Amino acid sequence: MTDEGAIALAEALSDAHRLLHVDLTDNDIALAGAMALSGSLRSNTSIRCLDLSIAPNDADLSEVSQSILQSCIRNTEAALSAKGTKVSNGAQDAVWAPIKNSSLVKCAK
Repeated sequence: MTDEGAIALAEALSDAHRLLHVDLTDNDIALAGAMALSGSLRSNTSIRCLDLSIAPNDADLSEVSQSILQSCIRNTEAALSAKGTKVSNGAQDAVWAPIKNSSLVKCAK
């Protein structure tokens, strides 16, 4: 997928309220596509992980990926809050698993 495809997908993601995980690793998404995806996550409250491959020396793309990651963390925290305060550790691990295993997190470390 290129930026053009990512921009088209971003338009659909704003209204995708049942989608939890989107894996776009190993695609040719650059800054324009990542910015569109990041923007779509501002209004999406269900996606808990949108995974991208980020080039190690691309500061602009890295900054946008941090915004994507922050939106995913916000949505994951909201999902846990919606389940109530008595969530077992196993259930918490399952909710956080997509983010913990994502390429974005691995790149951020």
